[in-house]
Amino acid sequence: MKKKYILLIVGIIVILSTMVVLDMQKIKREEKPPLPIVSVGDKNIPVIYNLYNWHNGNKELNNERPATTKVEPFNDLLVQFPEEEEPDELTIEITNGESYYLEYLDAIVKNNRMKLPVYPTTVQLSILAKWKDKGEASYRVAVDIKKETSYQNWLSPSEDGYGLLIIQPENESSSFDIPSHISEKVLMFEEINAQSIEKVQADYPDLNIQSLPTFIALDHKKILLSTNQKGEFTHFLDSLK
Repeated sequence: MKKKYILLIVGIIVILSTMVVLDMQKIKREEKPPLPIVSVGDKNIPVIYNLYNWHNGNKELNNERPATTKVEPFNDLLVQFPEEEEPDELTIEITNGESYYLEYLDAIVKNNRMKLPVYPTTVQLSILAKWKDKGEASYRVAVDIKKETSYQNWLSPSEDGYGLLIIQPENESSSFDIPSHISEKVLMFEEINAQSIEKVQADYPDLNIQSLPTFIALDHKKILLSTNQKGEFTHFLDSLK
C-alpha cells in the first residue's frame, strides 16, 4: 500500500513539474510575437523582427538588415505562423521595389501569399501582422530574384498585361505605334538599337534572334511571338484582348 502512495506522489510531482515547464514555455513564447516561417518556392527565408508592440508591454525596434536569399523567379512569398498563433490581419509590402511594379502587386495577402516580381532584382519586404487581443509586429526579409532568361526584364509584371520588345539595327527607328485597345495592358516596352546581330545574340541568347529587326511580344511568363515581320507583329497585337 505504501508503495502505491509513493508512486502516486511521484506521479503527481511529475505531472505538476510538466505543467510548470509547459507554463514557463508558454510564458516565454508570449514574451514577444511569434516569428513566422517565410519561404519562396522550396527555400526558407531568414526573418528578423523589425518592430513590435506586444500585449504584455514589451516593445522592440530593430534596425538590422535581414540576410538576402537568392530565389527562383515565378514564385510567391509564403508566410506561415503556427496555427494557434495566426494573426487576424497580414500585410506584405515591398520597401525598395521598382516603382512600375508596385501598383501591380497586391499588399492584401491571400492565403498568406504574395506574388513577387519576375524582374531579376533584390527585393526587401516588410511583413506586418496584427492580433486583435495581443498587439502587432512587423518583420523584415530580403530576396534576390534570380535571372533565368535573358528576356526576363521584359515580362509583364501582371498576369493581365504584356511586354513588348523591338530590337533593330543601330541608327534605325521602327516608328511603331501600340494599338490603342491594348495600350493600357502594355506594361513593359523597350526599343533597342543593336550594334550588330552578333552582339544581340550574345546579350540575349534565349531570344534566338537570327536577323534584325525583331519584334517580340511577351506575357508574364513567356514569349508569345517573335518575328522579323512588322506586319505580322501588328496583326498579332491587334488580335489580343
